[in-house]
Amino acid sequence: MNTPLNSAQPIVLVVDDDPESLLLVSTMIEYVGYKPVTAEVFEDAMALLQQSPSALVLDLVMPENTSERLLDELARSGNQVAVVLMSAVKRDELGAHAAALTRRGINVVSTLAKPFWVDVLVPALEKAIPDAPVAAIG
Repeated sequence: MNTPLNSAQPIVLVVDDDPESLLLVSTMIEYVGYKPVTAEVFEDAMALLQQSPSALVLDLVMPENTSERLLDELARSGNQVAVVLMSAVKRDELGAHAAALTRRGINVVSTLAKPFWVDVLVPALEKAIPDAPVAAIG
């Protein structure tokens, strides 16, 4: 788990149980000018959520119901952090999950079907953190 520091950059919490995916996504986030912090397990993710990140990039399918538990906590607490869901499930299934979560009051702003690259991550982050400039890519 990375611990966020005071930063002028928006902080993006990335939660994924796959260390390679975590590294890739956090590297892309850093590349476009945000400060990534990462968690692989529920307890670390909850501790980082308490520090009010600007956005949450969350893998939908994780062991020990990690994503479901985090999403339940967001719904229970009324936390309106912008959520970007990512998953290797089919796009329509991912969209259906996002719609159901939105109906529960969770602020799902975008979905990313794995595998994805920075060109689709940038618009998702722009939607999640509209007031923050994103570094130009390309």
